[in-house]
Amino acid sequence: MIMEKFGGKEGLMEALFTNPKTGIEGSKEDIKDRRRIYGQNSFAPPHIKTIGELIMENFEDRIN
Repeated sequence: MIMEKFGGKEGLMEALFTNPKTGIEGSKEDIKDRRRIYGQNSFAPPHIKTIGELIMENFEDRIN
């Protein structure tokens, strides 16, 4: 959907002011502004169950 809205990957890169070969070229203020607008380019770390949670899951299962 987004690709069609902006006219393919070239249109999307133009809207984001980026280059496919060199990436984002800008000052520190420009990159800081991009993070504010678009958000951090990372995922939240996954929830890792503790040993206590793993043990308690066994008691919740009626078959065990």
